Amino acid sequence: MNEAAERLKGKYFKVLDHGHVGLKDYMGGDGDIVEAARVSYGKGTRSVSSDRTLIRYLSNHRHTTPTEMVVFKFHIAMPIHAHRQHMRHRMSTTNEYSARYSIVPEVIYDDYEIKQQSASNKQGRSDELVSGTRDLKSRVLANEMEAFKLYGELVEAGAAKELARMHLPLNTYTYFYWKVDLHNLFHYLGLRCDSHAQYEIRAFANCMAAMVKECCPLAF
Repeated sequence: MNEAAERLKGKYFKVLDHGHVGLKDYMGGDGDIVEAARVSYGKGTRSVSSDRTLIRYLSNHRHTTPTEMVVFKFHIAMPIHAHRQHMRHRMSTTNEYSARYSIVPEVIYDDYEIKQQSASNKQGRSDELVSGTRDLKSRVLANEMEAFKLYGELVEAGAAKELARMHLPLNTYTYFYWKVDLHNLFHYLGLRCDSHAQYEIRAFANCMAAMVKECCPLAF
């Protein structure tokens, strides 16, 4: 039993304004990595220092399969635009809230400032605010409210949910389960915790990184 993971299991951590990350389930920990690497030993090595040395060796020499023996299953709520980046990491399993079957909750990511395009990073924002940002932000909010009002009217009129949802903004929150092994999770964290990653996805990655660090401190 992974005692640290047991303590975290079922707990939720707030991310952004309305998002969260919760550990729903797990399999394994540092000891399972060692055991997988030395299958003939059964319970792995005898000391933390020797376990750490072995895990470091595996990492340095890119022996990844022992790390794949550890699995995490998260329950995540994040804005759709961040979810688009999240799901680029394909070596995982996911199941998302379906807007074809269910009504989309009116939960919008709104805790951000409208900043200028970065001159050095074609994908990102700078630290400078756009001129007239307060007025623009209020217009954005009005547009979001109008989109959800129209969505409700379409559903009330009997329109198919799969059609009504198409008019909703990308900063609407979505909800999903995400199951991933530790090797691929480390790859995800290496990219998404980086300072060049978009702030929103980085916030979720940092939250998961803190959880993984507690559950698998040696591998982390």
